[in-house]
Order: sequence, then C-alpha cells, then structure tokens
Amino acid sequence: MPKDTSIAADTKVVIRYADSIIKGHFDSSHWNQTAGSSFFSPHSEERMMTITRDGSTTPEDVSIQDAKGIFFVNSFEGNRDHDDIRFHDGEPMGCLWVQITFTDGEVLEGMTENSMGILEEKGFYLKPTDPTGNNWLVFVMRHQIREFHILGLHKASSPGSISPCR
Repeated sequence: MPKDTSIAADTKVVIRYADSIIKGHFDSSHWNQTAGSSFFSPHSEERMMTITRDGSTTPEDVSIQDAKGIFFVNSFEGNRDHDDIRFHDGEPMGCLWVQITFTDGEVLEGMTENSMGILEEKGFYLKPTDPTGNNWLVFVMRHQIREFHILGLHKASSPGSISPCR
C-alpha cells in the first residue's frame, strides 16, 4: 500500500546544512496562504522558516539561507540501511530531451547536454529533434526562455558527432 503523502498540519522537517541539521515541526496548515510568498516558492527571497524544534513547544524562526535543503520526512529516525529507488542506476544519461517555450511564444524541442551548464550559463546548445526542419543547432539564450520542460533522457551520441550531446 502506498504511503500517504498528503500534508498533515504538523509536518516533520529536517533542515540540512553542510555541517549540521535541525529537526523540527512545521505548521503546514498555512501552506496555501504562504506558498506564493514564502520559501516554498523558488522565486521567493524569504530566508527564514518558522518551526518548532523537536522536543520543544516554542515556535522559532530559523535561517534557511545556507541550507542544503528542507526535507519533509515521515520520521526523524530515518533508515540508514534503506537503498533509495533510483530512476536510473549506472552510467548517467548524457542528453536531456527538452521542450522550450521562448518569451515570444515560439516552441522548440531538442536535445541538450545533461549538465549544470543549462542552469548556470547564459545559454546552451540545443539540437532540434525535427530532422526535416531548417535548424540543425541552436544556441538558446537562457533569459529568453519562458518555459522549460524535460521530456526525457537519451544516451549521448557517438564521439565526434556534431551534437550538444557528444
């Protein structure tokens, strides 16, 4: 039977930093009211989270500025012997099949390298998937992207091919 993943009013959270962790309870009954303006939005500037530390009864604001992540957990104990189920074990897939919608509404599908560069650089190369189109390679300027969707994974093509996915 699958676990219940609905959000309880008293949600256990573990805030992990590079060298420490904080375990506590988050009152998620206000989740919908705060989702657009709190740290739950990836666009938020909020750097504090109100939790009640495990073993305490007093809510407090804790900094999430330098947190590695906020983990919403079933229990504080966890299971060190648990092997996570992975989508793909083995050699990482070299290409992402993506769909991009530009700010002007144009939609383009193609393959790009599966790397942090697509998040960090000013742009990235995309090889369109339509073999009948005029474009065989596009450098996409990141600031002109309105929507970005990963459609799938693909093995990298052979070395020496003209592709952003070597």
